[in-house]
Amino acid sequence: MRFLVIVVLFCLAVAGSAFLAKVGLRGNVEAELESQAIAALQEAGYAGVKVEFDHLNGNVSGHVDRPEEVAKVFSVLGAKVPTAYWPAPEASKLEVRPTLPPRLRVVRESGSDSAKIEGALSAGEESARSLLAARIRSLPGIGVVDNAVTLDPMYLPFPKMAEFASLVSGMLAHPGPVEIALEEGVLKLAGTLPNDGLKAGLFDLAAQLGVDRVEDQVEVKVPDTFLRVSELRVTRNRFGITLSGVFPEGIDRADLVTALREAGSAGGVVDRIESDPTCAAAPWQGRLAQLLPALLRGLRGEMTAEFNATRIRVTGSAVDAAAHKAVLEQLEPFRVAVPPYELIIEIDEPSSSAAASLELSAVYEGGLLILAGRLSDPSIATAIQKALEKTLPEVSVKNEIAGGAGAVDWLERLPAFFAEVLPRVSIAKFTLREGVLDLEGRTIALPDRQIIHNLAVNTLPGSIRVHNRLLHADQPFPKPALLPEDRTRLAEALKPFAIYFDKASDLLKDEEKAKITSIHEAIQAAGSDVELVVTGFSDNVGNLASNEALSLRRAGNVRSELVRLGLAEASLSLGSAEEDVSDVPRSEKWKARRVEVSLKPAKSTGSNP
Repeated sequence: MRFLVIVVLFCLAVAGSAFLAKVGLRGNVEAELESQAIAALQEAGYAGVKVEFDHLNGNVSGHVDRPEEVAKVFSVLGAKVPTAYWPAPEASKLEVRPTLPPRLRVVRESGSDSAKIEGALSAGEESARSLLAARIRSLPGIGVVDNAVTLDPMYLPFPKMAEFASLVSGMLAHPGPVEIALEEGVLKLAGTLPNDGLKAGLFDLAAQLGVDRVEDQVEVKVPDTFLRVSELRVTRNRFGITLSGVFPEGIDRADLVTALREAGSAGGVVDRIESDPTCAAAPWQGRLAQLLPALLRGLRGEMTAEFNATRIRVTGSAVDAAAHKAVLEQLEPFRVAVPPYELIIEIDEPSSSAAASLELSAVYEGGLLILAGRLSDPSIATAIQKALEKTLPEVSVKNEIAGGAGAVDWLERLPAFFAEVLPRVSIAKFTLREGVLDLEGRTIALPDRQIIHNLAVNTLPGSIRVHNRLLHADQPFPKPALLPEDRTRLAEALKPFAIYFDKASDLLKDEEKAKITSIHEAIQAAGSDVELVVTGFSDNVGNLASNEALSLRRAGNVRSELVRLGLAEASLSLGSAEEDVSDVPRSEKWKARRVEVSLKPAKSTGSNP
């Protein structure tokens, strides 16, 4: 029994010694392998990687700076500690540590409706990437968004994407080229904003991004839609050519002046155009260097050309029929522009006496156009019928024209005139007699009245006046006449609104246009149709005829502005008056350069006993 106990104790001692020897040996081996692995990694520059062993199986954890360094770590371990078993790189716990700041750039080119997003965000920020693109895509004027942002685990998270998207939207909401770039802690902002308040608000938003520096390349510029538009008046007389009006600041007029001098003027060119930083360029401005010389060559003697935001007016006498046609061709693009300009062409042709002898009546109703009168070419009706086949093939033309009048070149424009006009009217009667074209009838749409007027002006020579009495079914019924007490009240309301002009100028200034608006409002408030007299005043200094012509031009410009505001042209009569300023102090003489709008005297309704 004692022997058996001794044998058991011996076996246990041997087994325990063997176990302790095995454990100690394995621990020494694992420590040695770990020491080799860590030394190899530190030598290769991967101090952030940890290695642990379970028997000969190596467990790798920790972090590296770049994705491609994961494979390099296992390459080093496999080469330096080949006796260990290493897992596949993708099965390890080794992670890429993000170290790079987010990088973003949003760009829109000039005149483009597309925006491009570039840069890199953290691997887990797909939602932030989509948010930025969605905010840009929702903006008016943005049709295409090219989202080229990549997701990379090397990049740090960007918690301020909502603020950045708002900043980008604020910049892209305004026209023009835009660039917003965030890189290396620097935010670059480039583009155009309409006012300083918006700019300050966006830069406050930029400060919330926590960047080191904001690079300011934002220009504050008032949009053209909020600016006054260029105005120009060109006059030629025996003293030369004078330019007056207002242009945007910074416009170089040297080429225009040179072109006018080359066009010919014995007295030279005087440039009195003012520069205004709050003025926007008009569409006609870019064509002046070609348009004005053509007008000067095509017209003889004294001439005037006026340009503003909605109207172009040319007065003078054509050198010959070919020159008159060339002038009209130069002005034609403005008639068909979008929106179209109101063209007032007051050009006398050499053949005006023949034009005055013409008589033409055109009655259109129920698909029948009846032409009657005296023209040099009665067969013009055939050409009109052929022209109508393209626009109104169902219309028939009855020709009752007799020959006998002198030949004029503008008759060839009548077919195109009727082809454009008849689709715009439901019933019409056009009468040309003694140098006046009378337009009567009903138009299809409200704008057709002015369009037909422009067509008539461009078809006929300047010596023929156009009397436009076209109406539309939607036009309001005539208002009742004013009662005597209401007339007195309106007459008093109009007195404070005298419109003043600069010396020797008929150009309406913006502050005076506000008075014309007040006149229009007073008339509208009266609630009745009234007849008005627009009287231009001038002083008694200088030539009487020139002063009278200047007064009428001033009155005409005021009348045109009232018509633009909605008053009927037929209700506005022009007048002129000269005011004696001999005993008026020099500082007060400017008051004579004015236009007054007053009520036309009421017609007497009484009867003789």
